[in-house]
Amino acid sequence: MSFVHPGYLWFLSLLALPILIHLFYFRKHKRLYFPSLKYLTQQDQEKKSVRNLKKLLVLCCRLLFLTALILAFAQPYSSTEIGSKGGVSITAIYLDNSLSMSAKGVEGELLSEARELAKKLVSESPSGTKFMIFTNSLSGTERTVHTKSTAVKYIDNITYNRCTKNLGAVLKWQDEYLRRYHQEIEPVAQFHRIIISDFQKKTSTVSEYEPLKNAFPEKTSLVQCIAQRKDNLFIDSVWMETPVHRPGQQMKINYRLVNNGLLAIENASITLDFDGKKRMNTLNINAASTLSSYFYVTPSSVGFIEGKLNVSDRSVSWDDNFYFINQISDKGKVVVLNGPNASPNPTKALRTEPFFNVEEFSALSFSTRLLDQLDLLVLNGLDNIPDGMAQEIINFEAMGGNVLIIPSININLSDYNALLTAFNFPKMSSLSSEGNQITDINYQHPFFQGMFEKEKKDLNLPLIKSSYPLRNHLQSQCTALMTYRNKLPFLIKNSQRGSVYLMTASIDPSNGAIADHAVFPSLMLRTSEMSLRAIPYYFTIGGPSNLQLEQALNEDRPISLKESENTLIPKQMKENNQVKIRLNSPEILEKLKEGFYTIHNDGPIGKIALNLDRAESNMTYLNEETVLNLFKNLGFSHINYGKMDQGSKSFQLPQNDNPSYWPLLIMLALFFLFAEMFLLKFLI
Repeated sequence: MSFVHPGYLWFLSLLALPILIHLFYFRKHKRLYFPSLKYLTQQDQEKKSVRNLKKLLVLCCRLLFLTALILAFAQPYSSTEIGSKGGVSITAIYLDNSLSMSAKGVEGELLSEARELAKKLVSESPSGTKFMIFTNSLSGTERTVHTKSTAVKYIDNITYNRCTKNLGAVLKWQDEYLRRYHQEIEPVAQFHRIIISDFQKKTSTVSEYEPLKNAFPEKTSLVQCIAQRKDNLFIDSVWMETPVHRPGQQMKINYRLVNNGLLAIENASITLDFDGKKRMNTLNINAASTLSSYFYVTPSSVGFIEGKLNVSDRSVSWDDNFYFINQISDKGKVVVLNGPNASPNPTKALRTEPFFNVEEFSALSFSTRLLDQLDLLVLNGLDNIPDGMAQEIINFEAMGGNVLIIPSININLSDYNALLTAFNFPKMSSLSSEGNQITDINYQHPFFQGMFEKEKKDLNLPLIKSSYPLRNHLQSQCTALMTYRNKLPFLIKNSQRGSVYLMTASIDPSNGAIADHAVFPSLMLRTSEMSLRAIPYYFTIGGPSNLQLEQALNEDRPISLKESENTLIPKQMKENNQVKIRLNSPEILEKLKEGFYTIHNDGPIGKIALNLDRAESNMTYLNEETVLNLFKNLGFSHINYGKMDQGSKSFQLPQNDNPSYWPLLIMLALFFLFAEMFLLKFLI
């Protein structure tokens, strides 16, 4: 037999009151008038035993009434669990401190309600119970067993965790520590797992979790925190046509707005802070939908420009700001690697723009030093691509480099196809002279945005005499930018770590006039512009991304991240003369927060913007049936579910898996009360 509120059992001491009342209440005397005292003595002797019996019945009724009433408030229940012989009782409380718990409940934010409930459960637990307190941080500090006092103190200090964790990872972490504690420290007699969460749909996944087969009984209590409002408006992404811009060049900052509420929103206010200037916009967005919009800005200075988008939202505030950076550069670096009969047109086209620092070399003088801090490598008219060169180019692309391949009129198909296969391109076939009129431009692709004032279907594009067909390009992940009449690509792109562009025809004058056409310089400049290497616009805290740096660094000094007065030193790795720093190691994740950080070595070398993961911005939750099925499908037994929608003060931890006797005790209390009243009224 166990009790939900064992503290109420102290009121059983009040059973002394009916006994005292009974002893003094019945010591009353009645005056009887008889002519002789012998009749009075005879009457007392006859009714003495009857009166004593009636008094005892009244006393029993009062005692049983109070006992039943006190036990009803203590809520006794019988447990089907059979504890181990010896061992300790463990209660593990998982308190979801994810950002979604900042939604408003009846008594404040859901996390505040969850903390109060957790402290209440600790204080009401039987003496001798030990506690494990878990959150989403999954840090070593949580591998601790608490007493009541230390558990309450630890719960008071729980704050929001900025990294999204799914429920399966938390359960796995709990089980691993529980198993070690049971095997290495002291045996566990019984285990009570309490999970306090909003059970958000996005993060309540358990695919990676496999329950342990414990040698001790276990029960699970699920408490779902209910938010008063379930709508949210937020920005989840920012992008631009090119990664790097030039001073004085107009740029378009695109963003996507998400409304996951059930009501449309009118005149939502969006504010942009960029390059020291502020711009505002208002948008109307339908219910449960997304909307893409943009701002036009013209930066005036060189360097890393901080940008922040803000959306006014009255429901959830943690995701109202979206941070990003954009690099404004004063130059780009391009290397043109020429074959024996290469056309001079690519170099001429690129040198028309002073922004690009263009160097050209013979393929015979190729070396890895040419790839240092390079934005774009142009393979111009190479007949052969030796294995050593091909491997260095593959490594260059794997490190984020960009490549433009312009074949010669007489290529070694085997060499080219080996390189294209490494870049996930389809293989080129032998020269074909059929249907090689360039007819179509993929105007919708970001590559061409801003190149033409409007789409033209009758654009006079040149005829190519022969090309190397890519017949299976539709089955690949490549994107055709320009196509021939036969629907095969002339210019095609594929992006992995870096971007690779391929022209499927030689630009030699003997093969057509494409190199002399007005569109060719635009293609070369646009390819170079799209290939400018820069730090990503933003990173997500807790995401898998590493930051790759190509600057010449002082190896005697560590790379650090500085934000205001805070300095962090992340883990760094060196690979192919490039340095990567990890932004998702457990040590640094505990200290990172959203905003801007300056990258330092000998001095500042760049900036990054960090944002919180928007996975929890979608305010959709599992219902009671789904939550219960989630745990039942994992093999959990003795599962209780409760919904905390009126705050923590009135919430009682459910005990649905064990028979509860408080209704029966209430009925018994009423029965004994009426029995006492009957005895006093009619028999006394």
